[in-house]
Amino acid sequence: EIRQIILRILAVTVESGDRLRTPLLMSQKIVQHLYKTATQLGREIYVALLEQLCQSYEEVAKEAIHWLISADDERKFNIPVTLTLLRSRLITVTDEDLQLAKWLYANATPRPNLQDFAAGLIRECLTQDSPIAHQSQFQYSIDALASIVKAGKATETCVI
Repeated sequence: EIRQIILRILAVTVESGDRLRTPLLMSQKIVQHLYKTATQLGREIYVALLEQLCQSYEEVAKEAIHWLISADDERKFNIPVTLTLLRSRLITVTDEDLQLAKWLYANATPRPNLQDFAAGLIRECLTQDSPIAHQSQFQYSIDALASIVKAGKATETCVI
């Protein structure tokens, strides 16, 4: 049933009168729902839909991946969603590490929710039953968090 829905969504994008704009709008809506869903199954379905659109439309891949990695949006500080995106390889650990480190170094005192997100994400990636990454893959973020801890500006979650 889920595969049929995915195929139907792709068919709608192909049949649309505006073949450039419709897939982008659909991907934006999928990303919105991805960050709102509370279940792992829901996250996996939205990521599968997004993957299919990214594979079918280069412009969607470019825009969606750019937003998922680079947009400084508080909604993105969602560990379960980011883990699902990393597992699917829609985003890479390397890109996530570089962006997190960039944000962490950007301010004299990084936002507490950013610190907590970065520390929590790294912890989850390393401690899953099947780890998503190795510690060395988060080296830039770990270095940034260590600098924040050393400066005495870290949140309690970041220090643990």
